[in-house]
Amino acid sequence: EKRLTNQIEELTSSQASLRVKVDRQLQRVSALAERIETAHEPAVESLRADITQMRAQDRRDVEAQVAGLRREVQEQMSESREEAPSDGGLRELLRQVRHEIEALSKSDESPILRVIDERCGVQDDE
Repeated sequence: EKRLTNQIEELTSSQASLRVKVDRQLQRVSALAERIETAHEPAVESLRADITQMRAQDRRDVEAQVAGLRREVQEQMSESREEAPSDGGLRELLRQVRHEIEALSKSDESPILRVIDERCGVQDDE
């Protein structure tokens, strides 16, 4: 029984020693993680700013393309009123514009492009 008590005391002592070592190691890892985070914070912020800027530029590009398509459609519609093409010609033009808008909307999930795509779909169905 005395031997068992000694073994239990030894195990308890070893466990306490391991706890202290683990706690020290966790503190070291935590300090290292904080230093790494602090060291890389400017680079991460710069990357975020660059990504935001690139997304804004992409959005402006898409909006410019949509505006160009809108002008083209308006020009075609005014020409079609002047020339009075067949109903099939106008439908074909609408299909072409719809396909262009679908291609643009797949490259950038813009709500504006989705609305235009849906409206073209309604026009196409009519």
